[in-house]
Amino acid sequence: MTLKAKWSIGIKRYQTGAEDAHGNPVESWGPTELVDVYAIAPTSSTEPSVPGREAVIDGLAVLSPKDYGITAQDRAVIGDDEYTIEGSLANWNLGPFEFKPGFQFILKKVNG
Repeated sequence: MTLKAKWSIGIKRYQTGAEDAHGNPVESWGPTELVDVYAIAPTSSTEPSVPGREAVIDGLAVLSPKDYGITAQDRAVIGDDEYTIEGSLANWNLGPFEFKPGFQFILKKVNG
């Protein structure tokens, strides 16, 4: 059985050594590169109870055919939304059968 990746998402790779105009270190990400994925599915949506703040945390699970070398420092872009990558890549190719379905990574976006 061969699965086909029908969707694409953007990945922005974390850039080390970036500096602001005054030479201070800053976080920076490279240009968006497109990667093919099988599916994008909602995982959760929570509203943490923090006094004085109304926030919603949305989660997505992304299923991909390849290990694109994505790390928790990188960012994912879907449409106009940018997400952080939570945790490590899950490898689903290690089962007892010859089926190699691919990989999974979790995205998170905080609003508010």
